[in-house]
Amino acid sequence: MRHRSNYSRPAIAALIALAPLCVLAQGQGGTVTAPDVQSSKPTPRTADGHPDLSGYWKGTRDTKPVGNIAKDLPGLKLPLTPAGEATWKHNATATIDPESLCIIGGIPRHNASGLAFEVLQGANKVAFLYWYSYYRLIPVDANRKHSEDPDPSFFGEELGHWDKDALVVDSVGFKDTQVWADENGSPHSDALHVVEHWTRPGYDHIHAVDMRSFTAIPCRQ
Repeated sequence: MRHRSNYSRPAIAALIALAPLCVLAQGQGGTVTAPDVQSSKPTPRTADGHPDLSGYWKGTRDTKPVGNIAKDLPGLKLPLTPAGEATWKHNATATIDPESLCIIGGIPRHNASGLAFEVLQGANKVAFLYWYSYYRLIPVDANRKHSEDPDPSFFGEELGHWDKDALVVDSVGFKDTQVWADENGSPHSDALHVVEHWTRPGYDHIHAVDMRSFTAIPCRQ
């Protein structure tokens, strides 16, 4: 069972308007592209016809500011609740980065990070292997549903399915204590709901829609 607390401190309360995070993941903010990366090679596909996201990836140089999931929003700021705004100011001025204390960043933070990562795609699961020593393993099954009361975790309870050429990853059930939503100190609550749309429009790059664009280093075989 999921632990429920009654903490009322700003750092633990519901801090962020949830819809904007879903909007960022669903295509309202404008994905950063990589105009300097051109390839005549077609998008690789798996035996079942889906784009193959497998490869070793790093962020493009033209994605700025790095690490801020509000990079496409006015003022580069998320539309925080009053409690969230107060907590963001506290994070930015009076705390240190939780990752410096070896606290896992989770998502959406890792989607905004400039660190390289690897994707391993199978028929029923997709794995994201990060620069640090942890990973996320996402089941891909359109018939799966979220648990009624998932145990909180840094990456949440992640369920994947294909929507045409996009891998959609829907995640709920997050830890909210001592976790930043990005490298800008943005807070979030345990009510966070993240929807990621991953596509591979060409051989040399993949998109996490409206979060970042990634350029390929030659794939590991």
